[in-house]
Amino acid sequence: MKRHMNRKLIKLTESDLRKIVKESVNRLLKEISNISTNTDVTVCSVNDFINICKNFYYNGKTLTLTDENVENLCGEFAFIEIRDSFGRVKVEFPLTRFYQSGDVSKETNDYYDSLYYFKANHENVLRLEYDDTQSFGKKGDGITGGAISLERLNDKYKFNQKGEPRQRSFYFSYPDGKDFDDDIAEQLDNFISKNIEINPNVKFIIHCRAGASRSAGIGIFIAKIKQMIYQDKDYMQKFFKEHMVDDGKSQFDIKIDRKGNASYPHQKEMKKLGARKGWNKEKDDTYLQWYMDDFLDTGLYGDQTEKMRELKKKKQNSKKR
Repeated sequence: MKRHMNRKLIKLTESDLRKIVKESVNRLLKEISNISTNTDVTVCSVNDFINICKNFYYNGKTLTLTDENVENLCGEFAFIEIRDSFGRVKVEFPLTRFYQSGDVSKETNDYYDSLYYFKANHENVLRLEYDDTQSFGKKGDGITGGAISLERLNDKYKFNQKGEPRQRSFYFSYPDGKDFDDDIAEQLDNFISKNIEINPNVKFIIHCRAGASRSAGIGIFIAKIKQMIYQDKDYMQKFFKEHMVDDGKSQFDIKIDRKGNASYPHQKEMKKLGARKGWNKEKDDTYLQWYMDDFLDTGLYGDQTEKMRELKKKKQNSKKR
């Protein structure tokens, strides 16, 4: 009886209860907004990845992930980081800062370093470096296709000489870029397989710079593997749905381009990774590969989906002739 008499009673006011509920809801929303909850695959930008790792919600607590503690999550979480090559960064970054005076070399190096969160690879961390453009060798030994919006550079470039708004970005070529090749495909496939062997339910968190092309291609590849593991025909749909943005469009680079062809996240990634799994359709063009079928099966994209279906039918008919 005395033990009960010595206990302190805490009286909660309505304001206290509201505060507790608000904190609980915010914590839940924070977890949902950062990491996918309906699938095991999260695709994000480098900035979102940093935020996830610095405020990692795990077992009811928020912790900061570091190289010292990340392996404690092995079997539960695996992390894939992709950054631009220094060849691209050293050309693009100063170009976006050209209106600033002075030397930007230190700032360039700092930016390049900031594209990785972890300092080293681990059993559940893989850091890769290659560029998102897929057009190599068009101008000398450089790469063509890295676009920078003119509006990002300076107001005077928003309009052409006639005073009309510019509709396109300009393209530049740069040397010393890095392509997605067979060695990187092997590294990725081995890393993914090893972590799934430890635990088929392991969650993958993947970033590139924007979370739209390179990380999206890898995310689609992993989601396909997970769909086969779980034998869940709706898995890809749930994965794509979780990566829709507010305007109903995909976070990923999925669209019909100006030439009327299907455009996907890093097709070179998905073709090389698909080849390792035997998913690719030989002697078939890119637009009819395994990832188009998975995209169409989701049915999430309205008119865009119908345009894709029409394109697929057109391609198939042309092959029968």
